Amino acid sequence: MLFEIHRVLSNSLQQLNQVRVQKNLPHISLSFVPAGHAVHHKQKKLQKGLLHKANDWKIIVDLEEFNYIFPPEIIPTSLRPDVVVWSNQLKRAIIIELTCAAEEGIEAAHIRKESKYLPLIAEITTNSNWKANLFTIEIGVRGFIGVSLNKTLRALGIPQKAISQLGKNLATIAARCSYAIYLAAKSFVWDKNRALIKIDV
Repeated sequence: MLFEIHRVLSNSLQQLNQVRVQKNLPHISLSFVPAGHAVHHKQKKLQKGLLHKANDWKIIVDLEEFNYIFPPEIIPTSLRPDVVVWSNQLKRAIIIELTCAAEEGIEAAHIRKESKYLPLIAEITTNSNWKANLFTIEIGVRGFIGVSLNKTLRALGIPQKAISQLGKNLATIAARCSYAIYLAAKSFVWDKNRALIKIDV
């Protein structure tokens, strides 16, 4: 699941880092009204989020292929959040924690993760010139997607279409992995090379 979240975030960051950051000014045509007309132009609102405020974002994820070190330019810590996205230009860090819990334990998982990482957010804000945001994402082991996924990615400015597809993928991954674990309940050896899932992207 973390791999899928990283894929979506990386794709968005790659696109955003290629775009020049501009102030959200209305188009010049909105300042003029043709003679004899009372036309009110409605400017189309684009979905903006935290990631639209800079174009030098970096990302690190607590996956095996990463040489994980929490960015020392932010603050030294031994904690390993699942995802860290940061911008030196903006002096802002975004920390994301993923939890796959039993559906009835999602609220407790949210509280547990906040209790663990809110002190880190406070330390960053207090002891450095950086700002930090903490987001938690909860996925149920039977495939229930908590509202936290949509809330987090919309706050970052990820397109809704990508969020919806990611939600479907994560639900499939959670359900299939739980089923595989159930089938292996009486097995003494776990095959690490066994392909549990295949998500079409």
